Amino acid sequence: MWLQYCQFYGASYKEIKKEFGQKVKLGDPGPWYARLPAYYAYATGDPAYAKRAWGYFPGSNERPRRTTFYMKPFTGHESLKPIVEVERVSTNHTAQWCLNAIELLELIGDQIPDDHTVFTE
Repeated sequence: MWLQYCQFYGASYKEIKKEFGQKVKLGDPGPWYARLPAYYAYATGDPAYAKRAWGYFPGSNERPRRTTFYMKPFTGHESLKPIVEVERVSTNHTAQWCLNAIELLELIGDQIPDDHTVFTE
């Protein structure tokens, strides 16, 4: 069941209908779960799923949910004292990005696309 879940996580309507014979409501697979198709690629050797996983990886060509890392000052009512921080970065955000990076590099690191923006910019 886990392997099947990893296979169909983020799949298209067409793929799901072909497998299960019915339409389902698809949600946004979200950028933090690139490790699921990566695991499927690793377990089965299917390079299409490695490509899908790298496409889901945060900041990739296909999923432009990149953190910009621009520093922003916070003053006044936004902070007890003036500070400069990166907007929209949190402990959870950082942890999930790192876990994805670790798992993708371990499972399918040999299949990183040459043009992946996380590694080429």
